[in-house]
Amino acid sequence: MQKYSKEKLLLGLAARLEADPKFMANVLHKYQRQEKLSRDEIIQKFEISHEQFAQLALCKRPNAGAENFALQTRKISSVTGVNVGIIVGIIRQVDSLEALQHQSNPQETTVSNRQTIPHLGTFAAARDREANGEADEDSANSNDSSTEESSK
Repeated sequence: MQKYSKEKLLLGLAARLEADPKFMANVLHKYQRQEKLSRDEIIQKFEISHEQFAQLALCKRPNAGAENFALQTRKISSVTGVNVGIIVGIIRQVDSLEALQHQSNPQETTVSNRQTIPHLGTFAAARDREANGEADEDSANSNDSSTEESSK
């Protein structure tokens, strides 16, 4: 019979949860793809152990839009020993890049499968009238006709 270390078992379970958006494993997996880093490179970058990475991956994903987001991330940090700034940074980056990727959908944008933001269209910048202060002829003509009608 083969013995498995606690670390290997946790990492195996974390790998199974990568497709589930309710877990940090999903966020970490997306972060890995966005940054084109291996799990070991992320562990090295954030100066955490494999066990801390696995514990973080097994945590429920905090809702970035919730009022208690800070509390949730601090709790994850205290359980895993991973710096809260790292946790928040990963979540924010993944959410931001996903939102940008979904901007191509003209109907709506989904942020981490949690909230849908309707697409409001494209904004146009207002332009100043000509620098010499003259209004264009169409504006002047429409003002003249409305003045004539109101005087009748």
